[in-house]
Amino acid sequence: MTPLQSAPTHTHTHTEHIQRHGFSVTITTLPALSGL
Repeated sequence: MTPLQSAPTHTHTHTEHIQRHGFSVTITTLPALSGL
């Protein structure tokens, strides 16, 4: 429950999420950039 343990875990999970759902993330990001 220490920040040192939470940080790497969060980073690993975030990276895994991008690798697994990179396509969905791109689809979500494109409209956002267009809106800006």
